[in-house]
Amino acid sequence: MDDQELLKLLAGGNQEVFAQIYDKYWQKLFAYAYNLMKDTDQCEDLIQDVFISLWERRETLRIENLKAYLFSSVRYSVYRVNKQQGTRGSLSLTNDFELADIKASAADDSVISAELQLAYEQLLDKMPPQRKRVFQMRHEDNLTTNVIAEKLQIAQKTVQNHLVNSYQQIQSLITTVLVFLFLSFLP
Repeated sequence: MDDQELLKLLAGGNQEVFAQIYDKYWQKLFAYAYNLMKDTDQCEDLIQDVFISLWERRETLRIENLKAYLFSSVRYSVYRVNKQQGTRGSLSLTNDFELADIKASAADDSVISAELQLAYEQLLDKMPPQRKRVFQMRHEDNLTTNVIAEKLQIAQKTVQNHLVNSYQQIQSLITTVLVFLFLSFLP
């Protein structure tokens, strides 16, 4: 089976397919991580975490290129570990382990887009119910602040305050993502 077929079956919770994906990519991912970190134990933990995340998020992930997604996930995880330890390893995508054929930028875009969408949804879930409702009415239903105020029977100034607070939270999320992107693509 090709990776797209494996991904479809994986989304349905097929554990045998998950095992196939694991067997197919574990060794290559480990070699890649080891090339970046030079620590066997950390690499094993990191690869395990990548596969756990794949399994836990199997129903919501939209992956176009499984190989690229997995390698990008490992690269991001190595970056995160290095950041926590205060070191910066070489996060090059090219090495001797057949990575040249990966369309890295497309995979990164896909991963970043998926991560941004997930972060955005989590941010909305963390908003107080009234603020979330105001934000959704404004940006999903395209209602004016005046109409929102009338529908919710609150002051227009309250609607505006909810929106300002929402924008501040979103700005913080975007800043965090941009800093990550900047740091992850440094040579």
